[in-house]
Amino acid sequence: MGARATLLLMLIAVTFLSQFYRVSNSVIAPELSRDLSLDAAELGWAGSAFFWALFAAQIPVGM
Repeated sequence: MGARATLLLMLIAVTFLSQFYRVSNSVIAPELSRDLSLDAAELGWAGSAFFWALFAAQIPVGM
């Protein structure tokens, strides 16, 4: 397989994982709020914390 095909497959995989991370919290929200006894605001904060952690991890990785 050529370098372009390998790069394309890697980009597809990263895009798939990125979309999975964005959607996974909303898919498991009912079970998560029930199991952890979270209301809507607390569940929103949990989702925000996840994305802030990803943001913070990009700073050292990007450098």
